[in-house]
Amino acid sequence: MGKSGIDRLRDHAFRLAKQHAVRIVEEPEATLDDTAGSRPHRAVFTPPITTEAIYSAVMHEFGHILHPDGWLESKAMVWMMQGVTTPKMLREERAAWEWARANALAWTPAMEAHATYALGTYESKPLVND
Repeated sequence: MGKSGIDRLRDHAFRLAKQHAVRIVEEPEATLDDTAGSRPHRAVFTPPITTEAIYSAVMHEFGHILHPDGWLESKAMVWMMQGVTTPKMLREERAAWEWARANALAWTPAMEAHATYALGTYESKPLVND
């Protein structure tokens, strides 16, 4: 019996992690919105990869770590807590999604829907200069 589609996506994420020396830390209690990456720690924190949306979020976090523009030291957390976004944050987010789309095993409508939603959470905030 062959692997399911989501099992192939999960395996792909772990192969990429090994190839690029990035740790995937699956947190059973985490939700999709908790998915986060850290370039300094070369780690992605995520719920278990059980849906296409979670896979796309993991790929996006890889993009923050691996795309040259994915992590520009933009003080993103400070700005996010203030409910605003900056040109640098938008550049990081767009770069990470670009990397995700280009490196995913497949890119499905569910993945694109999550990417559109997630990017929209940044694009809908007031823009300030960083």
